[in-house]
Amino acid sequence: MQNQSPVQIIKMDINDPYQYCLSGTILFLLFPVYAQNIPIAVRNKIKQSELHFSFASILCTYGGVDAGAALQNAAGLLKKAGITKLVSAAEFSAKHSYHCTKAFSVSSCSAILN
Repeated sequence: MQNQSPVQIIKMDINDPYQYCLSGTILFLLFPVYAQNIPIAVRNKIKQSELHFSFASILCTYGGVDAGAALQNAAGLLKKAGITKLVSAAEFSAKHSYHCTKAFSVSSCSAILN
């Protein structure tokens, strides 16, 4: 299998159409949840890109409340792009979601979260 470097789709040059054609064995889609959904910039880049992958894995981070429908919406977006084999999907609460109380000192919260 070929070694491939990660591609940050948000940083792709809009003037270079070849950057919008991405292919490989597995697509790892990682994003922070914004307003319980996929950030608009990520959503738009996926819609604009030509994706050729056999499998996909989706990981998202959220803070505050929950991830909402982000995973389901991301899976639907990838399906529309032709990637139908979803290997895994997970949502993770970001570090800033945890609030230390008097029961936990800052150092004990740090130990748990790091």
